[in-house]
Amino acid sequence: MIRVWARAKINLCVEVLGRRNDGYHEIATVLQALDLADELTVEPAEIVSLHVDRAELAGPDNLVLRAANLLRQTIDSSAGAAMTLRKQIPIAAGLGGGSADAAATLVALNELWRARLAMEDLSILGATLGSDVPFFLCGAGTAFGGGRGERVRPLPTAPTGWVTLLVADGPPMPQKTARLYAMMRDLHFSSGATAASWGQYLESAASWNALNTVPGLRNAFDAVAPDAFPWMREQKALLDGVPGGERFLLSGTGPTRFAIFDDRDDAARVADLIRAAGYQAIVCPTAARPLDLAID
Repeated sequence: MIRVWARAKINLCVEVLGRRNDGYHEIATVLQALDLADELTVEPAEIVSLHVDRAELAGPDNLVLRAANLLRQTIDSSAGAAMTLRKQIPIAAGLGGGSADAAATLVALNELWRARLAMEDLSILGATLGSDVPFFLCGAGTAFGGGRGERVRPLPTAPTGWVTLLVADGPPMPQKTARLYAMMRDLHFSSGATAASWGQYLESAASWNALNTVPGLRNAFDAVAPDAFPWMREQKALLDGVPGGERFLLSGTGPTRFAIFDDRDDAARVADLIRAAGYQAIVCPTAARPLDLAID
């Protein structure tokens, strides 16, 4: 049996540079892995199958099945695998859960089927499934993403921090990412210089108290997300009254918001205030790598 822990991500910075000729948008982003993980197990079998503990994720469109079929086609194999996915990462939350699961599938089945594809080859395959997938395959807990987000390069490892996630209770928005990109206008575009500066910030900062004071924490989608998710205005009002609430930033295209603290007690204290107001909150540390694999 092969077991992979696929961790969530947050975006420390998201800049949208503009629309490309192919219809996609050019972005510059900084991604950080979290120690909040889905667990994927794979075993030899005659056919490819998936059992997932969330009924709404069952079906052929699941990125785990799509990744498995893509790899099988790429290596021209008829091998099978019995896969089980246990979800911990909130769904459609801007935390990269689906992309992390796809990356875990490629890594696990590359091992199970002895395909011997290099990580660079897996990243190329992964980019066809989702722009975040290459991050989860890069091996670094902190990384810069360019292009659609798929051109990844590791950054200096961020200081260990404790993250409070304010998780949305609203229903998932169909085609969320595409809809938010469609709401972006020229005034929301920027040069990418802020995201590009994160390497310097990470080299010089020894704590999140220091990093939280630099201008590099930003997300361009913050300007349009409340129009897509009107209930986010209630969250903003809540955070305005919470100590440390000014630190909260949107992750990806949301709707999850996060804040990072040096001390676990500080992160837990803010989470308790969020829960007392009737919202869901998760506390977890940052992680040094996006995936971990074990062979039993």
